[in-house]
Amino acid sequence: MANNRLEIEKSILGDCISEGRYLEIAHILTAKNFTNHHQQVWLALTHMYPNQAVDLVTLTHYMNQRWSQPGDATWAYVLTDLTMHHAYSRLGQYIMILIQLDMTKHYTEQLEQIRDSYIKAGNPHKADICKGMLEELPTVDLVTEHKLVNGYLSEQGITMPELDRFADQLDQKVAQMKKTNQMAALSAHLSRLARLGDDQGEAIGALLDIVAQVIFSDRRLKPSEINQIEAIKSETLDVIQ
Repeated sequence: MANNRLEIEKSILGDCISEGRYLEIAHILTAKNFTNHHQQVWLALTHMYPNQAVDLVTLTHYMNQRWSQPGDATWAYVLTDLTMHHAYSRLGQYIMILIQLDMTKHYTEQLEQIRDSYIKAGNPHKADICKGMLEELPTVDLVTEHKLVNGYLSEQGITMPELDRFADQLDQKVAQMKKTNQMAALSAHLSRLARLGDDQGEAIGALLDIVAQVIFSDRRLKPSEINQIEAIKSETLDVIQ
């Protein structure tokens, strides 16, 4: 799992450096989502955007000025290695995997504390239930894992403010990820619509379906998103007419 996480982190950062995709995901991830020197790379991207151009040369220069070399390697080597990795169209999927890895780690730590408290209290039955949940966590998807832990805590009457805060942050990240995917899909459907001739029904239907998801979202749209939707509406009407 550690190697898998490392490859995912590299692919996300590689896309940010080589493909300029940092701004797509800046509102979703933080340095805490990365490990070791990858945290410093993310912080450097955060500091450089949007005022400085970011590429392999400028990023290496920036990091050489602010941080010592990471172990036996050099920043030039580390960043060059990152540019060899790409998430491409799977960037959203990789981000969700990274978020789930963080969630599993956090939930595991909390559940281990609860299990140990049951053991000390001489309650092996509840300790075994907790152990079973710990074994199940890595086998389920993000949403199921979220519901599983919260359902268990509710049944046991356990209140953990720290876990509640983490769950709220997780919900916000997932919502932001969905919103990002929706806006990307809007752009993709608009591009397809603009290339179509007479057969426009399927693209228009898909476009309207995604627009409805955006409209009925409970999050206030950003000005950039509103402008994007207005542009889509205008160009769609031009194509239809």
